[in-house]
Amino acid sequence: MAESKININEKIEQLKAFAATTNGLITLTVGFVVIVGCMFFIQSMMPKKGNIIYGLCGSFLEQQMTFPHTIEHTYVEMYRRAVRIYYKNFDAYGQQNFSYIECSFVQHPQKGVQMDNVIFKSPVKDITEKYYDDERKRSFYRVKLHKIDLFNTSGSPRAIMAGDPDLTLPEPKAMF
Repeated sequence: MAESKININEKIEQLKAFAATTNGLITLTVGFVVIVGCMFFIQSMMPKKGNIIYGLCGSFLEQQMTFPHTIEHTYVEMYRRAVRIYYKNFDAYGQQNFSYIECSFVQHPQKGVQMDNVIFKSPVKDITEKYYDDERKRSFYRVKLHKIDLFNTSGSPRAIMAGDPDLTLPEPKAMF
């Protein structure tokens, strides 16, 4: 053990001496740049991940759709406390629909992340009500507040987060 420690110390001293030379400095600099470049390349090849509110909103969307296995996320806009998911799905007649859901969240001191508001572009089942937004000058379909309260009080946000939802963001696609 003492011999290997001496060898390591000798190797460190040799590396320090080599780094002090011009060739050593150039070699170490090029090596560092190559390693950092490889790290950026590998990271760019990995799929982009969203935050947990993307996972919560996507799970809520799946719970509300009649045929959740047909949902395909096409684009995602993430904000500080909200997320908008553009998606396409098939209805009972086999017709392809394009729409979006916008979910906003708040941080509750005891309960953690809680859903605050959900807006759909088009009506969904019996959970939405038509809502006119004066600021945007458009009509939307807002999820009824008692449905959001039921989602929060049932512990769904905590259960979804514990289930480790898929946070992989979709590659942006054309909606048509």
